[in-house]
Amino acid sequence: MLKVAGIKWAVRKGYEPIILKVSFAENTEGKLAPFARGDIIKDSSIRKVYRASVPYAQETLPVVVKIYKHKIKKLHDLKYLRVPKGIAEYLKARELEKRGVPTLFALAGGARRRYLIPIEHFFISREIVGGRTLREFVNEDFPSLGAEERFVIKRKLIRALASFVKGFHERGVLQKDLHLSNIVFTRSSEGDFRFFLVDIVSVKVKRRLRLSQRLKNLAKLSTRFKGVSSGADRFRFFKIYAQGDEKIESHLKKYARIVEKQIWRYQSHKRRKYLRRAFSTNRFFAKVQKGRIKGFFRREFKTAHSPFMQNPAAFFDPDKVKLLKAGRRTTVAEGKITVDGEVKDIVIKRYNQKKWIDPFKDLFRHSRAFKAWKIANALFYSDFPVALPMGVFEERRLRWLRHSYLVMEKLKAMKLSEFLQEEFGPVQASGAKPDEVKKKRIILSALARLIRHLHNQGFAHRDLKFTNIFVTSDSPNPISNTPVSFYIIDYDAYSLNRRVSKRLRKRDLSRMELAASKLEGVVSRTERMRFLKSYLADIKPGKSTFKTWGQDILRRAEKKGR
Repeated sequence: MLKVAGIKWAVRKGYEPIILKVSFAENTEGKLAPFARGDIIKDSSIRKVYRASVPYAQETLPVVVKIYKHKIKKLHDLKYLRVPKGIAEYLKARELEKRGVPTLFALAGGARRRYLIPIEHFFISREIVGGRTLREFVNEDFPSLGAEERFVIKRKLIRALASFVKGFHERGVLQKDLHLSNIVFTRSSEGDFRFFLVDIVSVKVKRRLRLSQRLKNLAKLSTRFKGVSSGADRFRFFKIYAQGDEKIESHLKKYARIVEKQIWRYQSHKRRKYLRRAFSTNRFFAKVQKGRIKGFFRREFKTAHSPFMQNPAAFFDPDKVKLLKAGRRTTVAEGKITVDGEVKDIVIKRYNQKKWIDPFKDLFRHSRAFKAWKIANALFYSDFPVALPMGVFEERRLRWLRHSYLVMEKLKAMKLSEFLQEEFGPVQASGAKPDEVKKKRIILSALARLIRHLHNQGFAHRDLKFTNIFVTSDSPNPISNTPVSFYIIDYDAYSLNRRVSKRLRKRDLSRMELAASKLEGVVSRTERMRFLKSYLADIKPGKSTFKTWGQDILRRAEKKGR
């Protein structure tokens, strides 16, 4: 151990000059003086990460410095009996090197204590030159690629990532916080991927991992890919991971289903955690209140909440704004707000009192706008394509609810029913072209998978129809190779269930069947049956199941249409 400027260091042999040459005294801002000028990679309430250059052996060494911010909030945060995070990460990096796991080249780890209590933790490693996180590649680079190039790169990525994860699992390494930002990659001139495990403070090193630990770890990684990967992609990944493991290969589909169920559990836990945030004040959401009006807004839109608090009725003046809907239960209007000098188009929905008993019921329950806010955020954090929920507020007088409002971004899209009539209606009348028929089938198949995924995640819609789904062809979905992207609206008609029963599934599908049958000459009976077949693909395949479901759905749709 080496002590410099009040910090105790564990240093890799031969790299002591890096610590000795640099003064780690705090400056007036509480930052490390030599790295305050470096590029900030990450700055959160937990840690700050810098990129800097340090002189070493007549050359400049690119390094990454991680500073953990230790905040004492509870008694168990007094972790002075534990190994400090910076030193622990350094020791774990050295252990991973011994086991042959590609990771950061650790240089030093240190901690500053005051009266035995850790004040700051430090970890210094050599920078991975040319390295990028997997999250950056998936979110930024991948969608911009062409279809053929995307197909080739996806196969390479799946194979390389499966081999990488299998490699460190076989060496007894378990990354409890396995997600896309904790995996860094570089690419060779041939386009091959090479991965590195970073942020290893949560790594557990064991002699051997149990199968249950490996499957849960795979589910945690796949949860991060949910929404940017298909079921076929995940199964292909799992199949490559299982190669050479007789226990998994002999029951491949069984263990794949176990992983998928665990993904659902992780997503449900994530959804519940984020929903609690949506109804409190934190770094994502803010509570606002003025007089009789109170609600919640996303932090990035908090500065634009004043017009809603002062006079929400002005957004529904038919002489000044465009009313999209003026019904007895709801009124929907377009509007504009200014956020940090930028004008944004919004849609605001007002929920009206319909029955005389509604005000009495609302004394003991959330308003319909608050329920829609909950569902919209649940869909958003479950990685479904939705109009971004920006805020919600309600107006009460002596606890009596008068109106409640939901604010959303305006979608640059059109209703699915209008899109199908515009794209395929005239073609059907004059004779369908093979390319158009194929495109329509792809779109309807993707829609069936979206509805199936909604049901699998516990969402049911009591009024599911083509007018409640928006679509745009300006941004095709690069993951499913679909020529359009779907968006879900009408959140107050959704219900969130632990499990969507067969009765609810058939109810939603019968409404879709009724809506499709009204599009005369656009969606044929054969195409509606193909839609149902795509929906049932992952549920319970078989001719008898398809026939039973088809007959039941047609009977329900006919009864509803009378």
